[in-house]
Amino acid sequence: MTLMLMLAACGSDKVNIGEGDSATGDSSGWSSGIDPNGDDPPEVQSGKVWCTEGSNSSGDLFFVTVDARDGQGDDTLSSEYSRVIASTGSNEVFDESFLLCGSSGKCEGSWRSGDYGGYILCSTIDDFEYHTIIVDRDGHESDEFELEID
Repeated sequence: MTLMLMLAACGSDKVNIGEGDSATGDSSGWSSGIDPNGDDPPEVQSGKVWCTEGSNSSGDLFFVTVDARDGQGDDTLSSEYSRVIASTGSNEVFDESFLLCGSSGKCEGSWRSGDYGGYILCSTIDDFEYHTIIVDRDGHESDEFELEID
């Protein structure tokens, strides 16, 4: 009897091969333009950096937000390797992987002015250039993208 109930529960309407996961309502996959086996790098759509003045003990606080897309799915963006680069002229101040990327394609991060020698302050934010490189879990890197100073 139990076997009959199990077989009845496995009707053909429960299996939907090649069209997403009908059990979760996920329709991602080829039909949505995502290529799970592709090798296209992520693309940065937009990004900005801004500063909030802190106290003498905390230092100035900097924040970064980046909106990126990945052909293999936005949930494949790597928080481990996606990074921010700060430089002035040919002098690189830092190149650090501190961005946390969510499944929506949004990456965020922050640092304090004292974290990198205290060279970058809210009052000097415009003296530097800020770039980001977003990496997916397959190791594909986006082009370097200049962040807007907000």
